[in-house]
Amino acid sequence: MFSPARGLYVAIPPEYRSWGVVPASWFIDTMMQHLGRNYYVGLLTAAAIHGASHQHPQVFQVMVDRQLGDRDLGRVHLQFHVAARLRSPQPVATVEVATHTGTMTVASPELVVVDIVADPDASAGLDNVVTVLTDLPELDIAVLVSACANVPRAVVRRVGWLLENIVGIEGLEPLRDLASPDTGEATPLDVHGLRAGHRDPSWGIIENVELGEGES
Repeated sequence: MFSPARGLYVAIPPEYRSWGVVPASWFIDTMMQHLGRNYYVGLLTAAAIHGASHQHPQVFQVMVDRQLGDRDLGRVHLQFHVAARLRSPQPVATVEVATHTGTMTVASPELVVVDIVADPDASAGLDNVVTVLTDLPELDIAVLVSACANVPRAVVRRVGWLLENIVGIEGLEPLRDLASPDTGEATPLDVHGLRAGHRDPSWGIIENVELGEGES
C-alpha cells in the first residue's frame, strides 16, 4: 500500500511493487474525490493523452480549484495548477477518459490549447507549445470559444494568432470576435519578450518572438 493523501491508501499490485506506487492515472480521480477538489488532468499530461507529445511528460499535471502542493511519490510526480474556471458554475470543456481502475477527468483538446498558451512556462516554453498545438487532433471551434470565454483577452489573442498562423486553422472568426483585436493595447505574443516587433492588427498581437528558432 501507499498513501497519496492523508487517510487514503492505494494497493500496489505485484507488477508495480518495485515502484512503491502505481501510475497516477490509477488513483488521481479517487484522490481528488477524497480531498473534495474539483479537478481535471491538464497541460502537457492531457496533451499526451490526446496524442500530442514527442516525449513522455516528466510530471503528471493536474488543474485544481484551489491551491494544492505538488507531491513526489517515488516515480510519480504530481504537479498541481490552480484553474479559476473550476470555481465557476459554468461547465468546463473536459472529457472522461478510461483508466485501469475507472475513469479520470481530462481537459478536452480545446481546453488544452487554452491552458498551455495561458501558461507556457508550465508547458516547457512557447516553442513546445507550438509543437503540441500542431500535434493535437482537429479542434471544435465552438468548444474552443467556450473554453476561452472566461480567460484574459491577451490569452484569447495568442490562441487565435497561433492557431491561424502556425497551425493553419481557418474559421476562427468567432474567436476573433472574443479577442477584440481593435480594443486596447496590442498583446505581445511572448509574454516574456519585449513589446517590439511586427504588429498583426487582425489579432491585436505583437510578434515579438521567432517561433521554432528559440524564444527571445
